Amino acid sequence: MKIRMKDGSEGEFSKRELIDIIATANAATYAVCENNNKVMSDAEIAVVVARVIARLRKREELCTKDEILDMVEFDLMRYGLYEVAKELITERLEEKYGIE
Repeated sequence: MKIRMKDGSEGEFSKRELIDIIATANAATYAVCENNNKVMSDAEIAVVVARVIARLRKREELCTKDEILDMVEFDLMRYGLYEVAKELITERLEEKYGIE
């Protein structure tokens, strides 16, 4: 599956990269969250990724990585995983603005 890169060219969508991004945010949330039942299992991560992939296949135009991550954040919040979504949003902003 193809995605639109920042420079406007086409690139390959990486399911593994998407899983890793969600898992990293999930692990960071687990490390600081007092209520660990609000973090995700591997199966839940797989469900979110599958939902995003299904939406991508329905689209006629290519999505950017940011649009894909927006979909992930929406699904996380839809399932009440606000802390994981917050961590993902924070990581994106830190990457975008070079914040440590």
